[in-house]
Amino acid sequence: MTEAQAADVRAIVVETLAEQQRLRQDDIDAVVLKAVATTLTSFGIEKDDRWELRADFQHLRRWRRSVEQAQSYTFKAVITGSSQGLSEQCGSASRRRWANVRCRTGAQHHSPVANIQSSGVVDVPNSCG
Repeated sequence: MTEAQAADVRAIVVETLAEQQRLRQDDIDAVVLKAVATTLTSFGIEKDDRWELRADFQHLRRWRRSVEQAQSYTFKAVITGSSQGLSEQCGSASRRRWANVRCRTGAQHHSPVANIQSSGVVDVPNSCG
């Protein structure tokens, strides 16, 4: 066998294998298409209903995204409200502690919160006399 004949044989083999691959891919595509069509038909979805089905899925996707966004906003609002409530509770506890210090020392000063709001400086009573 000459070099030209060997190259011709290789080319024929490569072309034959490529054709077999194309046929296999076409067979696979046909089987998949038939399986999907059979499945949709078994659910009562005919060929003419597929556009409506697509529109329904698009609507469902938009609805799901809006629900997820609303849940995210709700979660953020709950966290914000909880943190504000916690900070108010901490501030309330701080004012109660300040009131206890005033009662024990007999100081006549206002709470530091009131002093901060009016002058910007915290006036702390000196209990050492």
